[in-house]
Amino acid sequence: MKYLLLALLLLLMAIPVHAMPLDGTEIPDPPDPREFPSLEFFERWRDAKLLLYIEGRQYRLPTELYSSVKDCDDVAETWQRRALEDGFLLSQQVIRYGKLLGIKVSKTKELHMGCLAIIGNDVYYLDTYAPYDITLVCRRD
Repeated sequence: MKYLLLALLLLLMAIPVHAMPLDGTEIPDPPDPREFPSLEFFERWRDAKLLLYIEGRQYRLPTELYSSVKDCDDVAETWQRRALEDGFLLSQQVIRYGKLLGIKVSKTKELHMGCLAIIGNDVYYLDTYAPYDITLVCRRD
């Protein structure tokens, strides 16, 4: 009997399961993450998509202050998640004294976190402090 239960359990584990909402419609698979297609597209995405949700309230960056409520690492993580939800790659990056690879990318003078985006052969840093500058830091090849 225990072998029958084990076989049944193994059989059930082999059946693929798809997430279905309660109304019965199928949830589409997310797109494979990809690089942003151009710097202009990345800038438009930043301007249109970067909203913060703090305690149920929505803040559009950069017009509203958030630094007293959110740390730079929280902002970088939020941006990374938003990019992934939209199917884009955006990683978090720690900098020190406002520099990355010797290039000034932020006005901060301490440890700080922003985001990196690769666009074609170029690597860009997105600062999490206003005015949310995007700075070319290096080329991959």
